[in-house]
Amino acid sequence: QNGIKDLLRFVPEDVSRYVEALDRNLAQAKAREEKGDDRGAVQIYRRLAAETKRGYDQIAAAREKAGQLGDRRLRDAVAGLATNDKPAVEALEFLVREGGDTPTATGARLALIRHALDQGAEVKSRLPEIQKIADLADEDVATVAKEAQALLASIETYAESLIAQALRKAKRGQADTAKTLLRRVATDFAGTRAAKQAGDEMSRL
Repeated sequence: QNGIKDLLRFVPEDVSRYVEALDRNLAQAKAREEKGDDRGAVQIYRRLAAETKRGYDQIAAAREKAGQLGDRRLRDAVAGLATNDKPAVEALEFLVREGGDTPTATGARLALIRHALDQGAEVKSRLPEIQKIADLADEDVATVAKEAQALLASIETYAESLIAQALRKAKRGQADTAKTLLRRVATDFAGTRAAKQAGDEMSRL
């Protein structure tokens, strides 16, 4: 019904020209894709996908293709992290800038965070972004949200291992060292369950 209402706003000539423009843009995107220019193709597909008119198969097709190509570029960039860090990181950063809040950009954002942590970056400043992604409820980002939740769980596990290490030192009479470790957990993992536990344990030493 909404599609019909949209169509009725245009005279037949306007509808025909609009459809021709959609077809022309889809053809341009497909041509770029066939040449291996995924970036250029995605830009066209996303421009078409942003159209708000309903009842046009071309717009639906563009949205589907934008998602498919975005996912492929994300997979390629993530795979590249293991063999050639700099170009892969640059590709992920571009996906973030280009995609805004799209599922592809969200996945790229999480991949960059994970990579930074793997390279030894501090956790504290990245926890809010991980939590934000983990809390996303939209169906189209469900997979990325689950990955963020798994990353949070692994961070919690690591922080809990530091607490256990601190408590072992406390039992050996190394209270100062134990407090240092607990203070590190409370500071570096602020907002997590482990951080709260570390604060509780410090108050008991």
